[in-house]
Amino acid sequence: MKNENKEQTEKIEAKEWIQQELNEIGGQFDGEKLPSFKPEENKIKEIEVDISEQWQKWIDRETGLVKKIIPVTHNKESKVFWLNVANPIYRGLLDLANDAANRNEKSFKAKVMRTGQKQNTRYALVD
Repeated sequence: MKNENKEQTEKIEAKEWIQQELNEIGGQFDGEKLPSFKPEENKIKEIEVDISEQWQKWIDRETGLVKKIIPVTHNKESKVFWLNVANPIYRGLLDLANDAANRNEKSFKAKVMRTGQKQNTRYALVD
């Protein structure tokens, strides 16, 4: 009898964490289907950043690394910009987003340049 109760409790717990996980991801995110915005190194690229909805967050469970999944338009194509929140450009994009929101705009344009590769990748906003 005790084993039966234990198994039933474990099944309920599994259902609870799975349901919690499903609620946290909020359904399928279209950004996963979109291509990533990956500018060439040392080249300036113009993007239009969508601020009509809150940017999705991705967390690496092993390292704790947090990235924002930012919807952008580049060369008239919808893409997502996976950006580490520790990257200094993230603050710059938030400042530009705040300015655009204060003007009641749903997007803003920015020029971005990438330097480095892999863990040394850095982005900079260009005037």
